[in-house]
Amino acid sequence: MQEAASKCVVWPDVSKETFGRFAMFLYTGDYNGVEKLPSLTEKSKDGMCSTTRNAKDRGTTTTSQTGRFMTECPDPLCSHDDVAWPDNRTLNILMVHAHMYVLADYHHIESLKAAALRKLHRLLVWYTVTEDSLEQIVCLVQFTYENTLPCKRDSLRSMVSEYCASALIRFRVVPEVESLMRRLPDFAADMFQKLKLH
Repeated sequence: MQEAASKCVVWPDVSKETFGRFAMFLYTGDYNGVEKLPSLTEKSKDGMCSTTRNAKDRGTTTTSQTGRFMTECPDPLCSHDDVAWPDNRTLNILMVHAHMYVLADYHHIESLKAAALRKLHRLLVWYTVTEDSLEQIVCLVQFTYENTLPCKRDSLRSMVSEYCASALIRFRVVPEVESLMRRLPDFAADMFQKLKLH
């Protein structure tokens, strides 16, 4: 490998923060999703909502939809053990776990994928979508669908579409959500497939 000869690894699509979490995972078997959190209005300098690599109130939902998402992690890799976060400023935290999943998926690191899914699911269970926080979920959906392969078996897509089927559907007439569904037809199809299953 070129990296072995040069003793240098260059991953231009991975931020230094994501790489730091990856290194932490390699040494400890876990990674920290919480560091210095920016305010929600501040854009992340690490480009959390941007594409890194292009891949070739639960008010109107039924209790079974919401309940299913809250009790089941939508992937067999995912299990619920303790996942902690400091407060409700979650944009950066949601995106941290999405970035870790994409990195793990690209490099076929199943244990890291499982950790990222577990941590993201635990956050989403407690996350309430409001008109003020909607942008954070739109950002998560956009990043997920722009950085994962269009495959019914992709665990992150499955989790995000399951969550949106239970939490986001009441916002379907909000312009940002309508735009998201037009721009990402795979997401719209996945979400409505999840709704059909309930």
